[in-house]
Amino acid sequence: MGLKKLTRYCAALALLAGASVVAASPAQAASTICVVVVTSCTTGSIPASSEHWIYYYYDSGVSASGCSARIRDTGTNAIVYSGRVGVISHRSGYVYGLYGRYRMEMYNCGNGSVGYLKNSIP
Repeated sequence: MGLKKLTRYCAALALLAGASVVAASPAQAASTICVVVVTSCTTGSIPASSEHWIYYYYDSGVSASGCSARIRDTGTNAIVYSGRVGVISHRSGYVYGLYGRYRMEMYNCGNGSVGYLKNSIP
């Protein structure tokens, strides 16, 4: 099973279980995921890493519309990242210089798009 397929299965399970935080360990390592059911979803919030970054990943799946995503500081409401992927595409990367708590908001997406944030090395 490929990583993309495994990510989608985990995301679907988390959605069915009503969970947004998937993993956490003693050093505040955390991740949070969302799966688009209609056109949008929002992850739970996680703190930035001790090195002040967040890793993000989002995938439009097989939707015919692509997907937009933004990462929001939940304390200040500021958008620290915004982007869009096309049909059957994904994007990942890091946002640096972060000190608060953050969530990913996915919108204008097709059903089955998935996104997650991590504050530990993927």
